[in-house]
Amino acid sequence: MVTKQTVVIAARTRKWCERLNKEIGYFYEADLEGMCCIASVELHLRLAEVGIHSSIIANTEHCFLVVNKMIVDITATQFGQTDEIYITPYLAERTGWWRRHRRFEDANSFIKWQKKVKWEESQIANPYLFRGIAKYENVKSKIHYRQKQRRGGDWFPFAPY
Repeated sequence: MVTKQTVVIAARTRKWCERLNKEIGYFYEADLEGMCCIASVELHLRLAEVGIHSSIIANTEHCFLVVNKMIVDITATQFGQTDEIYITPYLAERTGWWRRHRRFEDANSFIKWQKKVKWEESQIANPYLFRGIAKYENVKSKIHYRQKQRRGGDWFPFAPY
């Protein structure tokens, strides 16, 4: 069973993703397609901050969280789900978008895996970058500025919040 607190945090994280998507715009679709990794890591971190354990489940096409043996997916709208927060029992033999390939208990190992399998760079979860840019008004210019710094070898991540 997923607690009310988990649902509230998931809803707030979904709104955060929508706001970030609106500010960055050119990265992700309106249904948050392409943002599953960023959204899942952000939700994972927010749940951990209040002591709720979650696992990041990833396959070659999608990732989501499992909390108390329940899938919690805040980007399932990209697959035609009408609920902004998709919650359903997690079954190990599940197929389709919610099949299991790898399970991660922490964000860092998941991010390392994303880089290892050469996940599309714009979709690699970087909580320091995305948490940092979400508070700036002119996000697009900040992203371009940071990407330019990164290519020049002068990269450093934003501090969280």
